[in-house]
Amino acid sequence: MEMIESRTILDARRHGRPPAPAMQRFAAQAPVHPGDAVPVLTRNGQHALWLRNIHAPDQPALERLFARLTPTEIRRRFLHSLSELPPGAMQRLCAPDGTLEQAWVIASAAQAGMGELHGVGRMFLDTASAGAEFALLVERAEAGQGYGRLLLQSLMQAARHDGMHELWSHVAHDNAAMLHLARAQGGELARVPGDPGVVRVRIPL
Repeated sequence: MEMIESRTILDARRHGRPPAPAMQRFAAQAPVHPGDAVPVLTRNGQHALWLRNIHAPDQPALERLFARLTPTEIRRRFLHSLSELPPGAMQRLCAPDGTLEQAWVIASAAQAGMGELHGVGRMFLDTASAGAEFALLVERAEAGQGYGRLLLQSLMQAARHDGMHELWSHVAHDNAAMLHLARAQGGELARVPGDPGVVRVRIPL
């Protein structure tokens, strides 16, 4: 992503100091820890969004995000067609335990329960195998801004912190954007035996 504001901007604003020059501000991505809300900008720098953890009050926004998805977006995320999620699924998706299941969102507001959600990155940790299954979703209206990469990098960082050795996912074979993103982050791709419509992605950490 070309323009990611680091936590130094938040610190500067809290203390009344002007942020550092752009080249310094965007030189590195700030670490992401549970409870943080990190500002991110679109490529033109005119529309600020937030990277943060998902929380229970985000359920209405997650429901609205699901309603905005096209059938193709839903199939690529869940690997089959869905018109709606099972009862209770939205509530559960907004309340990961923060340990074995973790989730980050691209949101229009730093505070949970406010504004809209435009992307979600989620992973499930398996301590026995030291691997984590992950899934990403960025709605079409916000595609091309680098939010998928930011979500994936956040998951990779958190997985390393928790002792995982790899991230993995099953991805629809026609999801070119996700496959390209995985390759760009060092991912290895392999066909799933018996299922030509699915590619297994493995990202060593």
